[in-house]
Amino acid sequence: MPSYKLSHHICILPLDEGHYTQTPLQYRKDHFILHDKRSNSDFLINSTIKYFLDKFLPAKTPEEVVREIAGDIQAGADQIKKTCRRFFRFLHKRKILIPADQVEMEETGDRKDTLYKENDRVDGLLITKTMAASGCIDIYLALDETDRQLYVIKLLNPKNLSNPAQYNEELADLEREYSTLQHINHLPVISHAYGFYRNSDQHAYIKLAYIDGRSLSRYIKEKPTLCWTDCVELISNTCQAFAQLHAHNIVHGDIHPSNVLASEGNKIKIIDLGLALNRNIEKNELQSFGGANFYMPPERINLSSFNKFSRMPGFQSDVYQIGLLIYLVCYGQEPFTGFVWEELAKNIKEGRPAYPAQSFQGQPIPASLVKIMKKALHKNHRHRYKDANELYQHISRLN
Repeated sequence: MPSYKLSHHICILPLDEGHYTQTPLQYRKDHFILHDKRSNSDFLINSTIKYFLDKFLPAKTPEEVVREIAGDIQAGADQIKKTCRRFFRFLHKRKILIPADQVEMEETGDRKDTLYKENDRVDGLLITKTMAASGCIDIYLALDETDRQLYVIKLLNPKNLSNPAQYNEELADLEREYSTLQHINHLPVISHAYGFYRNSDQHAYIKLAYIDGRSLSRYIKEKPTLCWTDCVELISNTCQAFAQLHAHNIVHGDIHPSNVLASEGNKIKIIDLGLALNRNIEKNELQSFGGANFYMPPERINLSSFNKFSRMPGFQSDVYQIGLLIYLVCYGQEPFTGFVWEELAKNIKEGRPAYPAQSFQGQPIPASLVKIMKKALHKNHRHRYKDANELYQHISRLN
């Protein structure tokens, strides 16, 4: 097995004055800042995580680290191997720990953040803009030089993957997303998929329709003329859109505001079906799913900082996440917060949402809508609406 080392983009720092004053008292002692230069993001970590990461300075194999830890705490290696293996996989997946030879490439500047740059060409498509780059996925806006239309390219970037096995795993996920899109390509509420293209191991991508819209959260906060009638229409259109997915046995699995685009006329489009589950095809397969922390249903949460999610998504977990979108449109925020994952997870699993009488714009919230939100956000998934269609039927009666 290869040796691994802390990424050149990661540094661990003590709490400085700025972080110290922002950090609640209970998290100030024995905590540090993990700074990621790639995203200019800071993460709070405890001394145990720092201890584990320090073991990879200098580079070591996971087996060597397990033996060192076993020696430090005077325990058998088999006793701690399972936990360390799971934690290592978490850190490797997020590119905090990477193969030692890749650290050298980072330091010499050989690695690319994105595979293509503005004005590059990909199969007759002119890259006009990099819209996003996260992990191994690049999202580009591109002009088709034949029909002069704008499209979105969702591309698997092999330069940001450590080995062929990881590339094949991510490629299978991208192919599965395209297969899901093909199954529902006729629906007006999704971004139409025009094709899946693969050029050996150089790249693979999905060509998608370009949607001129904003995330749901940005839309409700930035539209100056948004009134309560608009909010009700947004809620109704959002529920109707996901009802169409559920009617075709598609569980989205990762519903949050960034995956719901709103445009003028309060029109709704659903994007990013990378975690979607086709219940017809995969009902007998066990899948591992991630998702946005603030929008994770309580039944899917595992109170662990590195193995958070323990249950496959289903129609009723989608209903919960749609309920959170309704809450967002009404109140302009999520019902649960937490400074660290454990605090957020505990609040999601045990906390009770507040339902103020007025919206974030000062409009009264109908009691009938509050009742719908409470049912959609019930802690017990069996007490929620059975799917988005049933939820939509109740929402439509508000109009």
